[in-house]
Order: sequence, then C-alpha cells, then structure tokens
Amino acid sequence: MDAFNDYVEALCCREESGQRLPLADELNMLRASLSMEAIQFLQRRLHLLFADEHPDHNTCFIAHNEGIRDDYKSVFRVQDIFYCLIAIAAQKADLMSSKERIPADRNMFWKLVAQGQVYWET
Repeated sequence: MDAFNDYVEALCCREESGQRLPLADELNMLRASLSMEAIQFLQRRLHLLFADEHPDHNTCFIAHNEGIRDDYKSVFRVQDIFYCLIAIAAQKADLMSSKERIPADRNMFWKLVAQGQVYWET
C-alpha cells in the first residue's frame, strides 16, 4: 500500500501548491499507482466490485448512472477512488494513514466521492 500512500501524498502536495493536473492525468497516475493488493483491499473494505476498465453492459450502466442510489451501487471506478481521496485530502487528513481513512461503510465512501467531485469541480 506504499504506492497508494505515495499517490495521496503527491496529490495533497499538488493541491496545496496549486499545481492541479487535469482530471484525466490524475486518473492515469492513480491507475498506475493502484496495485492489485490495493484494489482487493478496497473491494473487501467497501463490499463493492472494482470495474474500471471494460465492464459489461449492465455494470457499466450501474457504475456510470448518477441516478442510481448509492445503496444500490455495486461497483466503483478509479474516478470514484480519486474523488474519495480528494475529499479526504481537502479535510486535511493525516497522509500517513490514508489507507485507514478510506471508510469501511460504503455509504460514507459514496458521500466522500460526492464531496470530492464537488471540491474538484469548483
């Protein structure tokens, strides 16, 4: 999980210095830093499936449909992880324990995703 923490530290440094990258670049950097171990950790912790690359049609609909209530969502994407992390970073959370800052409750995860998206887009 060191690469995961390294990404979070770098993200926070970029935010603090005002050197924000375009979203596509951030997502590519996050994808590169996420190990299979990190993805499995998140799947177990959130009780959700990771479906970022080529999800099947139904999963794609659920993953990308903003009208689906959070309690019905069964998958998460790299973009969701990013928004969760940016919400945590915006709260000035302790960087060294970022793994523990990912909520175990999926509803709290989706709440952080929504907060992070608003933060990023403003």
